[in-house]
Amino acid sequence: TTTINDVFYVMKDTVPPISAVTAPINDTNVQTLSTISGTANDNYGLNKIEIEIKRLSDNKYWDGSNWVVSDFWLLASGVNPWSYTGLTDTNLTVGTSYWVVSRASDTLGNIETPGTGVTFTYKLKKTIASGNWTATATWKDAQTPLDGDAVIIKTGHIVDTLSNNTSN
Repeated sequence: TTTINDVFYVMKDTVPPISAVTAPINDTNVQTLSTISGTANDNYGLNKIEIEIKRLSDNKYWDGSNWVVSDFWLLASGVNPWSYTGLTDTNLTVGTSYWVVSRASDTLGNIETPGTGVTFTYKLKKTIASGNWTATATWKDAQTPLDGDAVIIKTGHIVDTLSNNTSN
């Protein structure tokens, strides 16, 4: 007679992983975009991170090379942290808002239900020359106006275009 003393347990993981987009920051104006990045976590082990990018002006999705009508999930590099570099300034339209959301999957096949994601607006710095503002102007609290922003100069204030200062 043989006695078996080993006990085996089978554990089932039903907890999906979580992920978040950390750059760009939610509800911000972005002047240049080279990387979308974030973090993820799982109680067992992460397999991959995917992101979805939507242009809000026409509700089209980025497929890695074009804006398309259907949902499209893109594979990010790494898992924690993760990044995506396939969307750059050349693919963005000035003054347009974009939405980015991530979803993680773990090594056991659990897939995260995506959260709310982040929204950003692509804007450029104003670089008007010849008597107007330049990229080298000094702004209050270093808040350089972006394309589409209004700049108000109070009556009686003078703009010195040589030193980029204003005075009363």
